[in-house]
Amino acid sequence: MNFNDIKTELEKDSFGDFLDEPNPGIYRAVYKDKETNDPVIGFGVDELSGDRKKVQIGYHLSGTRAGLIEEKARNIRRKRMAYLPMQILLGKAAQILINSKSEIDDPLLERISRNPKELRDYLYAMTYDRGVFSGFAVRNYFQNIIYTYMKKYHRNHPFLQVNSEEELKSKCFEMNFSDYVIITGVDLRIACVNNTSNLPVMFSSKETPLFPVVEAVSMSMNIPGAFKPVFNGFIPTSSGNKEELRRKFIGFFVDGGTINNLPIHAFNEPIDSPLKENILAFRLTFGIDPENNNVWDNEDFGKYKDKIGENNKIAQLESKIITYLHPLKNERFPIHKVSFQGNTFIDLLGNTMGSLMYFAEEGQIRTPKEKDQTIELYSYGIETLEFSPDEHLRKGVIKKAYDKVKAYFTL
Repeated sequence: MNFNDIKTELEKDSFGDFLDEPNPGIYRAVYKDKETNDPVIGFGVDELSGDRKKVQIGYHLSGTRAGLIEEKARNIRRKRMAYLPMQILLGKAAQILINSKSEIDDPLLERISRNPKELRDYLYAMTYDRGVFSGFAVRNYFQNIIYTYMKKYHRNHPFLQVNSEEELKSKCFEMNFSDYVIITGVDLRIACVNNTSNLPVMFSSKETPLFPVVEAVSMSMNIPGAFKPVFNGFIPTSSGNKEELRRKFIGFFVDGGTINNLPIHAFNEPIDSPLKENILAFRLTFGIDPENNNVWDNEDFGKYKDKIGENNKIAQLESKIITYLHPLKNERFPIHKVSFQGNTFIDLLGNTMGSLMYFAEEGQIRTPKEKDQTIELYSYGIETLEFSPDEHLRKGVIKKAYDKVKAYFTL
């Protein structure tokens, strides 16, 4: 995929449906087919009791079994909702959100309060399912991306010689890391966290050759609290101690940024060896580039300012930077250390996530040389869960990133 293809894809409003329906009681899941031992991408029901040690999965997305698992999820939900205090709590929370809908300025809260009929399901998912959104839309999006890419650039590869479009889609959706590196020549590595065992896991052709690429990519953007984690019941390698492999791979998976938001050492072998010369890292930071004296020196940002006026996120962020100038040292306070005050649960969640990520992120850059191999990009007010920002804002941020990378290579 060349630069123009990537730029075109980024400029599409492709992500608006990521905040999908709650599907209470149901999770995305990857499990082992008992007959073939291959991984199966499907979904499952969490039947965890107080000890929270057992998970029942193993049902595909279609056929009679799908109906059975959906009925099982409904039964679990009815049982939990029979508890009167929980009914009262969810009812009160729903009423508060409905009453304050006109004042909500948060993409997550706006989405869950859009349809009053779905609201209790979202609150149920938040309470019992470890996340508000089911994430099936995320899975579908990345399945479509890999299918489109493979069809356009690698359709003639022997691995993809099939008789129908449906077979091609199936091949792409189920493609594992071993197949991916053979077809593309790209040694893709994806950082995730097993939230059950609190272990970081690096998915790659070496560590997890049999794991589906699409599912690893989907796991890597599972923001805790917003999206339900993906349950993995499949061990994608036979190399290693059986019990250690179970602890590492069996469990609920979330975004790798929970522990390490800049896996710059992903290709180090061993992991504590010096960073390779040909590694270039991109780190996305919330806020505005402290070195940028004029936020509006960008055609699209100018249109965004004209459209919304001075009272908008970017103007607020700009004033924050001015506020945090060090008057004695005459230097700018690092923008990623600025605390942006919020008044919603999602703001609190975002700040908590930022705190978790911050120390691990800083710790990944061990030497000045490694810092020189990192390009800092900025969000300019686009929030973590803001998947459909204003068109001019989105294009302006992309242009800023492009200019930053171009400047890095022209110094």
